[in-house]
Amino acid sequence: MVNIYIQGQLLDQYDDEVIELTSSVLDVGDLTKNTGDFSKTFTIPASPNNNKHFKHWYNASIDDGFDARTKVEGHIDIDGVPFKTGKWRLTEAIFKDGVIDGYVINFFGNLPNIKDTLGDDMLSDINFVHHDHDWTGDVVKEGLVDGLTSTTGGQREVVYTPISTTRYFYDSNNLSSPDIGDSVNIASKGTGTGIKWSDLRPSIKAKTIVDSIQHKYGTGTRQSVSLTITQVPTFSGLTKLTLNGIQYPLGTISGTATDIASFMAIVITAIDGYTATSVGGIVNILSDTMQPELTPVFDAYEATGMEVNLRVINVGAYPYENPIVFSDDFFQTSEFEQMYLWLKRDDDEDIGGSTQIVNFDGGSETYVNRDTDEVVFTLAGGALNTGDTMQTIFKMSDVAGFENIPYTVILRGTRTDSDGTIVEFEQEVVAPVGADGNVNDVSVGRNWSKPLLVASSVFRMSYYIKTNTNFQYTASLQQIFNGGSPVFSSASAKEKASRVVVSEMMPEIKVVDFLKGLFDMFKLVIIPQDDGSMYVNTLDSFYSQGNRYDISDKVDYNTFKVKRGELYQSIGFKFEDPSTILNTEFKNRARDKQSYGSTLVNIYESLRPIKLIDGEKVDIKLPFEQVIYERLTDINSTSLDVLTTISTASIIDKDFKPVTPKPILHYISEQAINNNQVKFLSSNNITETLSSSMLMPMNQLGTQDAIYSLLFEAEFSCWDGAELTNNLYSIHHKDYLESVFELKRRTFNYDALLPTQLITRLGLNDILTIEGIDYRINKFKHNLLTGITKLDLINGFDTTLNEGVFIPSLVRPNAFINTLYFNVPKAYSGYTQQKIDVGDGTSWLTIGTKNAAKDNMMLIRCNSDNNTGYRRSMIVRYTNIETGIVTDITITQNAK
Repeated sequence: MVNIYIQGQLLDQYDDEVIELTSSVLDVGDLTKNTGDFSKTFTIPASPNNNKHFKHWYNASIDDGFDARTKVEGHIDIDGVPFKTGKWRLTEAIFKDGVIDGYVINFFGNLPNIKDTLGDDMLSDINFVHHDHDWTGDVVKEGLVDGLTSTTGGQREVVYTPISTTRYFYDSNNLSSPDIGDSVNIASKGTGTGIKWSDLRPSIKAKTIVDSIQHKYGTGTRQSVSLTITQVPTFSGLTKLTLNGIQYPLGTISGTATDIASFMAIVITAIDGYTATSVGGIVNILSDTMQPELTPVFDAYEATGMEVNLRVINVGAYPYENPIVFSDDFFQTSEFEQMYLWLKRDDDEDIGGSTQIVNFDGGSETYVNRDTDEVVFTLAGGALNTGDTMQTIFKMSDVAGFENIPYTVILRGTRTDSDGTIVEFEQEVVAPVGADGNVNDVSVGRNWSKPLLVASSVFRMSYYIKTNTNFQYTASLQQIFNGGSPVFSSASAKEKASRVVVSEMMPEIKVVDFLKGLFDMFKLVIIPQDDGSMYVNTLDSFYSQGNRYDISDKVDYNTFKVKRGELYQSIGFKFEDPSTILNTEFKNRARDKQSYGSTLVNIYESLRPIKLIDGEKVDIKLPFEQVIYERLTDINSTSLDVLTTISTASIIDKDFKPVTPKPILHYISEQAINNNQVKFLSSNNITETLSSSMLMPMNQLGTQDAIYSLLFEAEFSCWDGAELTNNLYSIHHKDYLESVFELKRRTFNYDALLPTQLITRLGLNDILTIEGIDYRINKFKHNLLTGITKLDLINGFDTTLNEGVFIPSLVRPNAFINTLYFNVPKAYSGYTQQKIDVGDGTSWLTIGTKNAAKDNMMLIRCNSDNNTGYRRSMIVRYTNIETGIVTDITITQNAK
């Protein structure tokens, strides 16, 4: 017996009403879509029980009636066994002879449209506060050499690489090797400029982005903040704490950091929506509700000398009805986990650029309000007289050590006349650069008077400092009223900090479009879970977790169909049209007019003569752009090592002008540069030499025999010219497409009477065996009235379960400590693993799994840098416990 439940209530049904439920997660007739469980509309009677549940919905005059504007939760069971969980929609009510007769409803399985959760949110709407960092030369250098550490301890989640709107070249001639036009020589021994720190932009791990997406669109999180007092105030004045965009005044007391923290925790707890506790000199703040929170800000204000370290522990997030969950089976593999998104939003505003109000903290307060840092004065004298006058002279000087930092002083304010007229004014003064190359002081002098025919005017103004990096300054303001004695206000040595806010650097792309691009790249599917969440995994991993059922004795052999199925004669796997000079030229010269990394897959009936199969054409286009990387050569004719270990990307067009490309995904490779040292121009124009290693951008993982590449086509490597055979198409799409469009491939339609215990647990990743032949399930329809299941099955493509080790046969890690993860079903429980010495020892390599709980994640880790001067190798042997299949993988670590 079939039972229908809506919002926990059992509904009455007609005895003869046909209810047919269709299940499909990936329709091979449409390679770009994921679908789910759904039913056609069907009718249930308007019984007293059903009328009660639907609250006589047909009567629009009833208050607080049933809401048919949204789907409501429910489920179906068969003979008391749960069958499907999902949502119901009420679509209409039917009247006969003027009397309510029935309701029309239909069922939707737990595969909500992912856009219902994500909406039109942009990547920039996600909070990446753990990865924000100071915008200084030292930080950029650290990101370029070692990568940055997040506030949560994550390593290399943000890096800097030589991707730049400046084109670089390498010429180690130390006598004459200047920059050439717009191209910059970065050789340390050369006479060029080198890599200017502010020309680089950060990249963030794609794994960090999907983790943040899962966090934001998940089950909800309360914001937690840690405030650590690092310096107690010399004067216990008022402080200001901004939480979720609202500024709260917080008092302090005299005493130790522990005393002050305890007092502040009490004050913060009194704020509606927050609870705070203290441990030693640390205040832990927790929001009362699960909601997004803006980055908190602390201002010592009147608490002279007080310093704190404010850190976000957990970013707040709303709970979502259908949260998104990303499978570790794929998203923790090295193929994805080591992929980065380059951060360049636009050219309108420099990275790290911001303005900060000048904080006056000394001298006269006659006209300066220290609470607001506003200069306020009134000029009067009658409508027919010039009246009062005011002269202001503002001076700013840099502090020693910051002489070469460019900065701008901004004067911004309003004049409000007694007749109600309001006039805004603004003045910018750029600090001049002297003959010695140092940035000189700025002086802004103004004479103020009210207009004629106006009785009086009130002037309100503030001074601001604008730079693109950290800067320290002192300032003074001289004020002379009506030509009298001057009064002085001052700003003691202040630091203007400049930050890289990662969310503001995100490319202009919607979250849903970013995810769809990843789905199409790696052939991912969305699998609905019983708890309503959306679980994202690869199609291969999804299939590997299925079961096999023999239904030979359940099939009706009297009538069945064998179909051709939907076929394509060509499939284009494409990136966005290139905007950068090298890939644009590549596309223009390519015979097939495809840009670097794109491919056109033709399905042939025969090659002699060439004849495409009879089918449609389809394009799968990613929202990402590919660039061509350049491995620099040393053009110094006396150099012994002509080919360097430096990889760069020029984000410029054919006219050498900067461009803003579509989002760029890339890998990195740490490369030794001791033989190709690089000149680096840091903050304050300090020239440094990078002599050890640098992080290089690439579209392949591994410099030789690359184990992955972010291309669809087997292009020639930008590093060594080798063919990149391990690419997106060959790994994620080729086997599937070749099997789907294989000559013997057919679609079989069978009717089967499956037992309740099978139909209630049948998954779309299961294999069905009929008369000794295995089939994959494309989709199936189950008639809840007759119990007959119509099966749409496919032969002729992968029907294996957990029989292989999916690691390239040759893995070449770089010369540094590094860790690789590969998705292998039952890696922990299904395989024995052995290291085989081939002459270089085995202690330098660790093998195994991520941990017992991650049964599908195989580990290979190089424990140390390879300083031996030569490559070292060993063989790793995996033996499938169940099948006995032995797979040998050669691991060869390059030398520095």
